[in-house]
Amino acid sequence: MPPETSFKLLSKDLLCTLCLKIIGNYKKEYDEHGNTFIEKLKKTCNEYPNKLEAKRCLNGFTLETLEFLKNKDEHEVCKSVKLCKTGEKPLPPEEYIEGSGENIEPIPDNPLARKYEGTFI
Repeated sequence: MPPETSFKLLSKDLLCTLCLKIIGNYKKEYDEHGNTFIEKLKKTCNEYPNKLEAKRCLNGFTLETLEFLKNKDEHEVCKSVKLCKTGEKPLPPEEYIEGSGENIEPIPDNPLARKYEGTFI
């Protein structure tokens, strides 16, 4: 079973929606690319500046975790790490950005974010 996630960067309202989207994409890529996808994910662990965090990341790729990802649906995975509650539905797209409308500023360019473009996310 994956560890519980402590997440304070985003609004709690978005956590389930974000988790469902990411896990859905991961499951699709894992189905299509298998171990190639897993190896690409493992390589991202080496990008952690803290070696302890990098090791913790790599240790998360256990057979049990991969089987859990493969065999459970998105909601079960997200619920297991407490990012979704029982029966919680993803937000509709218009609610992703608080106050969405005409005055939305573009996402700032971040050179660190570009490092991960090839990770199937």
